[in-house]
Amino acid sequence: MPEGMMSAESEIVLFAEMVGGEPLIPVVAAQSPDKSYTIQLAEGCFSCGKEVNQGYHIIARVCVGVKEFVLAESPTAPSRYATWARTPGNDGDGKPNYYHGHYCNDRDAAAKDFCERAKEQYAYEISVHRIPPRRESDKER
Repeated sequence: MPEGMMSAESEIVLFAEMVGGEPLIPVVAAQSPDKSYTIQLAEGCFSCGKEVNQGYHIIARVCVGVKEFVLAESPTAPSRYATWARTPGNDGDGKPNYYHGHYCNDRDAAAKDFCERAKEQYAYEISVHRIPPRRESDKER
């Protein structure tokens, strides 16, 4: 994603989906009359407006089975980046309840942690059969 879309200053929050254990951002490709393509974020995979947790601006999220993971940034916090888990079904009518925070100062490390947490949850969801495992034919794509 472009740097401007993945920062605390952005008002766009991405909603990735797990596909084969990898968080992916859904896109739509449209072909123009001159045979060129335009790629846009799919409807429903992002929202506008800032969501803040503990002073961190959430810049990306991914849902995996019953859990959600977020990546957040705060230019003023002692640790600039954070990832948290959340179980949306437990929030009820209250505000989102994020927990198990991991904190770091390196953006790449935070993004890797975000992806690793999602992958671990994906493996767990497969092990308890809440997400069907990938078919062999899907692995070749």
